[in-house]
Amino acid sequence: MENHDPRLVQALSAMSLLDQSDAEMRASFLQKAQFVTLPKDHYVGMEGNPCSLLPIVISGQARVYKSNPEGREITLYRIDPGECCILTASCIIGGQAFPAFARTETEVEAA
Repeated sequence: MENHDPRLVQALSAMSLLDQSDAEMRASFLQKAQFVTLPKDHYVGMEGNPCSLLPIVISGQARVYKSNPEGREITLYRIDPGECCILTASCIIGGQAFPAFARTETEVEAA
């Protein structure tokens, strides 16, 4: 690999599509991506909030769930390394508010 930036190496190992892309695409990704470390139990998305960024998990795990007024929760799905939140993508495309909660279950590295 032409660029040994540790963030790119980590992202490539988590995202097969990026790993299979050409050098120009990888360089563009690295130039534009924001890399963050989120602590355990950090809210990534709150029900009703707008969606503007699409994080891709590099390491760790997040949980997307719904909650009722009594506080009962139902897990919709989990986001693992190499994945992004399909609800967030849908909300960005449709210009809709986020319809659930998303919270880190472990420390998460994301781009």
